[in-house]
Amino acid sequence: MWEARRQSTSLGNSRPAKAPMLVAVSLLIAGIEAIYLIRLSVVDDLIEENALHLLRLVPKAWITEDTQTRFENIPTIYGPVSVRFGLENQGRRLKVEYAPAFRHEPRSVFLHVPPMPGVKQVIVNNNPFDAKVGDVLKIGPDNR
Repeated sequence: MWEARRQSTSLGNSRPAKAPMLVAVSLLIAGIEAIYLIRLSVVDDLIEENALHLLRLVPKAWITEDTQTRFENIPTIYGPVSVRFGLENQGRRLKVEYAPAFRHEPRSVFLHVPPMPGVKQVIVNNNPFDAKVGDVLKIGPDNR
């Protein structure tokens, strides 16, 4: 993909160009950071000590009635977590399935109600919560 070109030095020596390798490494690092930020938008174990926050910055485009968004076995400092979510009832209900496999439990687990204006109720693992946009619901660890 990348062609290493020879550059002449003032001594007449030639060496491979470093620019293509630097570009490749920069793109790799940018990709890794992008994946990490996507993960933190849905499963955030860094914003608060000894707490896990779900759907904190989830994009509205990921929350639809016709498709369930899934994050499976996401690594956290507490252990892997799976989260599935989508809208129901003409966008008035957000259904969330949350399945932790903690090695050690955080003190608190919070679910942030995303900016979906029609949402009036959130169901987490079949437990209903009255909620509106911007609410932060405590859903665990004892409320799984």
